[in-house]
Amino acid sequence: MADSGEIEELQRELRELAARVMRLESAQQDASARLGEAPAPPLSVPPNPITPFKTSPSPPARATAPVNRPGPQAESLEQRIGSQLFNRVGIVAVLFAMSWFLKWAFDRNWIGPSVRIAVGLIAAAALILWSERFRHKSFLAFSYTLKALGSGIAYLTLWASFNVYHLFAAPVAFLLMVAVTVTNAYLAWQQDSEVLAAYALLGGIITPGLLSTGEDHEFFLFGYLLLLSLGVLRLAGQRSWLRLAVGVFLGTAAYFFAWFFEFYHPPLLVYTSVFVASFFVVFSAAPLLVLRLMGGESASPTDRVFLIAAPVGIASVAAIEAYSLVSQPQQEWVRVWIALTLTVASIALSRLAVPWPRTDSVEPNVSASQELYATHEAIAVFFFALAIWFHFTGYLITLGWLAEALALVGIAFWRPRPGRRALAIAVILLCFASALVLEVSDPRLQPVEVILNAHFATYLVALMVFAFAVWLSVLGGRRTAEGRGDVLSLSGLAGLATIAFNVVALWAVAFEIHHYWTCGARLSGNLCRVVDPHDLVYSQFAYSGWFIAYGATLMAAGFVARSAFVRWQSLVLLALAIAKVFLFDASQLSQGYRVMSFLALGVVLLAISFAYQRDWLALRRAT
Repeated sequence: MADSGEIEELQRELRELAARVMRLESAQQDASARLGEAPAPPLSVPPNPITPFKTSPSPPARATAPVNRPGPQAESLEQRIGSQLFNRVGIVAVLFAMSWFLKWAFDRNWIGPSVRIAVGLIAAAALILWSERFRHKSFLAFSYTLKALGSGIAYLTLWASFNVYHLFAAPVAFLLMVAVTVTNAYLAWQQDSEVLAAYALLGGIITPGLLSTGEDHEFFLFGYLLLLSLGVLRLAGQRSWLRLAVGVFLGTAAYFFAWFFEFYHPPLLVYTSVFVASFFVVFSAAPLLVLRLMGGESASPTDRVFLIAAPVGIASVAAIEAYSLVSQPQQEWVRVWIALTLTVASIALSRLAVPWPRTDSVEPNVSASQELYATHEAIAVFFFALAIWFHFTGYLITLGWLAEALALVGIAFWRPRPGRRALAIAVILLCFASALVLEVSDPRLQPVEVILNAHFATYLVALMVFAFAVWLSVLGGRRTAEGRGDVLSLSGLAGLATIAFNVVALWAVAFEIHHYWTCGARLSGNLCRVVDPHDLVYSQFAYSGWFIAYGATLMAAGFVARSAFVRWQSLVLLALAIAKVFLFDASQLSQGYRVMSFLALGVVLLAISFAYQRDWLALRRAT
């Protein structure tokens, strides 16, 4: 056991150590304060395991304001020029020097064709391998540039081996080019680089062009493009690289039309149609892949544009390609079936879109699905209208479009979904335009019975369809007001249908007046007899009377329905009647008809003015 003297000596040494630690702490805190650093935490001294003792507390550190020390400075312009720009320019200079040396050697026949091809392939492989070193040092852009340069050298070398030196057969050169494309695609997949994938796609697209021999190899060309499209869509679908899908679609379309103008002839119809249908099916899967990639995330503006533009572009190109194949007069019947096939295909594609729930809360991906669904529905409606145009002639085209409009208006009301109202409006507008040009687009070369003719019957059908659209719009507004469900508003459709109804009604009766007084089947002339000048006077008076009577009836309907929209149409029509009476009837009609024309117009205008002055609709209080 230690004696008391040894214990005292040990305690003394511990006290000296504690004092020394305190002095070191104080010096460290003073130095930190001078440098602007936070003071270091005090050093803890373990208690004496033998005899505990107390030490005086260390003095508090002086409060100092924190000083912001500058972080690491970015590279200066001089450093960037010296380390990056000169490096890249030097590499390019070396590449140019080597290229010129090889060209010099080729021109002097120092190197034979086989060695030249070997040098090109070795240089391409070396550039691709060398690019990996820059990638590991985070020089990604320069690494991708070297890979693109190496790939380009490889493609050109293989092309020269086939087309210039004839060292390889076409199948061998093709397989080697495909190997370069697959290598680039694999590197793009592994490194998650869309730039490399674009280089691979570019190489894959130019391969058939480089190996072209001027001969027709339809099965080989379109089979290769079909496999390339499948691979690109697979890659784009996994990585959401939509630009790759657009690129392969444009490249495939360019190859098709180049081949078509050079090699196509009617016996190839069946084989080529199969390829056109295959490309349509493959590329139509791209928007569905985009929907799958979205999941529950919101769609970006680029994705939304793609979901609308891609189906339209794919269907348009497929239709143009298909119709190019059946341009012969004896193949006109095939055009109807092409349009019907595209109609059915578009409806099927709309069903493949993710269905949306019938709730008020709509998730972003559900909204994207709605847009894709509506786009395919619009394409189906367009191709069905095209099939009607191809199959029928004359007034039967207008009747077919009216039947389609009737169906769409009913579907938009009883099965409301986004986009269907716009489709109904578009087809109603198409029917309206078709009715206006019916007399020109379907000229009748024989005198016809007034009223009892196909054109007037077509106008009556159009009026019924337009009236049906207005009635459903009013009914839809009432259901919405009564809270019977979230019924799609059809106010825009109602406005267009109302205008179409009034204009077509005026147009139809005006043509019958013309037919009656001139005994003609066309607006441009009389086909059965010479027109009596008195008949022209009668027809002009009949036109004025019809406009005034219809305008008054329309104004009365506007008052009864309390519709300012209808009343404004009446005012416009009466303004036209006023202009005709004062500018034409006053000089062209005989005295008796002139009196009757002005009298009828004056009475109608005074009656309407009286109604407005009495303010039967309380328009002044409403404003």
